[in-house]
Amino acid sequence: MNLMTLGCEPEQMGDSDVALEGEGRVAVWRPLVSADGWQAIEDPSLDPLREHRPQEVICTRLGWYSEGESVEVDTSKCNYLSIAHGLLEPLQPGDLLRLELWWQSLISLEPAEGHLALWIDGEQVWEERVTIPGNADARDVEIHIERSVPAGSSVVFHLHNHGTNTWRLRGLSVRRYEPAGDSIVN
Repeated sequence: MNLMTLGCEPEQMGDSDVALEGEGRVAVWRPLVSADGWQAIEDPSLDPLREHRPQEVICTRLGWYSEGESVEVDTSKCNYLSIAHGLLEPLQPGDLLRLELWWQSLISLEPAEGHLALWIDGEQVWEERVTIPGNADARDVEIHIERSVPAGSSVVFHLHNHGTNTWRLRGLSVRRYEPAGDSIVN
């Protein structure tokens, strides 16, 4: 799996996408996780970034929670977070994933950085380090899948930073092609 580009419009279509659209099919984004389905990784041996874990992890459900379709993380109440979710759909080579996240203005008394990362089925597929202090920002990341991954496989989202900040994981979805219109099957 490879990270493609940051900030691209996922609705942009290549030649093969246009052919599918022309065959009466439309691209739709189907969720791969639900905001309320994430579970904290309590056991450090299951954390893909266990070497980043502070000696004392202070992160209650007040520090991260579902907010509508998103997961919000308040680092004033959560100094480190790795959460896991089972994939809601299988992935196939050639699938395009969309990771959406954003954050408020980032503050810290001393210069620092935030670290965000995503794993699918034990493989890191994306990460970013964000300079703190910094302005509010957002990411709309495209990730191309190169191998089959069964439904139920683990997705892990990781976040840690220094300072009192708010981050939001908006969603993770896969592009699928479905019949256009309201077809009724008898």
